[in-house]
Amino acid sequence: MRITAPDQVLDRTQIARIPETVRPHDHRLDMPERDLQAAVIDLAAHLGYMHYHTHDARRSPYGFPDLVLVNPPRRRTLFVELKSMKGHVTQAQAEWLTGLASAGNHVHLWTPADWISGAVERELRGPRI
Repeated sequence: MRITAPDQVLDRTQIARIPETVRPHDHRLDMPERDLQAAVIDLAAHLGYMHYHTHDARRSPYGFPDLVLVNPPRRRTLFVELKSMKGHVTQAQAEWLTGLASAGNHVHLWTPADWISGAVERELRGPRI
């Protein structure tokens, strides 16, 4: 599904495909970053991932991604930066994302559009093992 309007919402059929336990309360593109983060963490946990999020980043290196998601049975580690549709990547964030990707890691920048389109779930499910 291609999303173009910031106020477009999922229809009932699309919402029904998202497990009840991992549905964010707001399926709109203007979902705040904190709601997107909660939805991603819930879905990741549902799929067997452990997660790490720095709750108080003031004493951490600037720009480190919002989430580190690890699924040992699938042998997958993802570094994820989350942004609202109005959010922008800072220079420090871009440096971390580029550095991590250059080192061979799975690195993603996810927005509410990625959640709504199913891209987040597809990436979390990853290749079948």
